[in-house]
Amino acid sequence: MNPAVSRTLRRVPRLVLTLLAVSFCTFLLTNLLPGDPALTILGENASDEQIEALRADLRLDDPILVRYVAWLGDALTGDLGTSYRTGQSVTDAIIERLPVTLELGIVSLALSLIVAIPLGVWSAYRAGGLVDRFLTTASFGLMAVPGFMLALFLIIVFAVRLGWLPSTGWVRFSEDPVGNIRSVILPAIALGANEIAVFMRVLRSDMLTTLNQDSITMARAKGLSAGRILTFHALRPSSLSLVTIIGVQIGAIIGGSVIIETMFALPGVGRLLIDSIAERDLVTVQGLALVIGVSVIVVNFITDSIYGFIDPRIRDGRNA
Repeated sequence: MNPAVSRTLRRVPRLVLTLLAVSFCTFLLTNLLPGDPALTILGENASDEQIEALRADLRLDDPILVRYVAWLGDALTGDLGTSYRTGQSVTDAIIERLPVTLELGIVSLALSLIVAIPLGVWSAYRAGGLVDRFLTTASFGLMAVPGFMLALFLIIVFAVRLGWLPSTGWVRFSEDPVGNIRSVILPAIALGANEIAVFMRVLRSDMLTTLNQDSITMARAKGLSAGRILTFHALRPSSLSLVTIIGVQIGAIIGGSVIIETMFALPGVGRLLIDSIAERDLVTVQGLALVIGVSVIVVNFITDSIYGFIDPRIRDGRNA
């Protein structure tokens, strides 16, 4: 069996245990709150009959492990419960809003990589030069700017002052492709700007190490062009840390989407989470927390599995 595939399969039991731990912690959201969860969900104006009906529906009188097993069984079949505020299935609510969050995350990540990779490679190639010093300073400044501050700046400049792009709202791609692109540009930049600095700094650091290796010296001695050396001989072995940090930063992107979607009034999962918290819709919050937690864990597992196809030492089983 391929060493990389074998290594991935050995990590599956750990993945399952981690997912179970996350699901259990998520389940405890409705049990660690002070007071009666049913009263918290329905509010103080709820009648005793409504509270008792909700307690029976949530099985609050059953032992916690019994309730967890029943809740997990429902979750595995796609049933995350029903919102007691809207009457809508939590699963349906997430599916309805998930495309917005996915598009925002994918576009912001793509923009970050498209900008960061060339800048990181060039900065390493011209290390110590004027461009490198400028990019280093700019990246540190960019990392210091919170996403919500950048979002406010983008709204004021490009939406309010110049009127080039909308400040709020969302247009689906199926309805108007151009309008969809216009509505996603500012949120994606606000969400991904910090990632540009992180990706660039990580890639620059690894590229500096790679460019000092004997293989690069040999490639130069053969007369290969600088572009070919950087693209085909230096970039790939320098990408392992970048792949690692991408997996980690996806979690940050998901977390950042909560703020960005709220500021730009986007109907995504992040805004649904904020609205559910404000409305004390614990069932929806619980379902969203589970989906977000599982998504981050699975993405990091996939990222780790890709290592074997990038690093020959892992692929050959020497570092499995």
